[in-house]
Amino acid sequence: RLLGDEHPQVAFAYSLLGELSDAEHRLAEAEAMHHAALLIREKTVGPANVRTADSLRAIGLLQWRQGKRSAAEKSVSRASAIYLNVYGAAHPRTESTARVLTQIRSGDRPPPLARPGF
Repeated sequence: RLLGDEHPQVAFAYSLLGELSDAEHRLAEAEAMHHAALLIREKTVGPANVRTADSLRAIGLLQWRQGKRSAAEKSVSRASAIYLNVYGAAHPRTESTARVLTQIRSGDRPPPLARPGF
């Protein structure tokens, strides 16, 4: 509690916990951790910041892998718009997120889950 519940480092910690849960194939838990990070980031750095977009992209990928295509499209679309606005169309993050959004909209299946390495 030294930093407070809404400090950017707390959001970063939630994001890392989300990545860990994802690596362990606990997708619902991972999504919840990334949502917690998103809420903090929207308040602390704003809704148009790339850290907010990072959370939205992570949430969208998790939603897609859980079969929540509509929610995934909404999350990844928001992330894509932020990346485009901040980085421009030629940035690798903008391009990769646009490709993911196209795959979601095309009805493609998400990439297979990796096996946990530990």
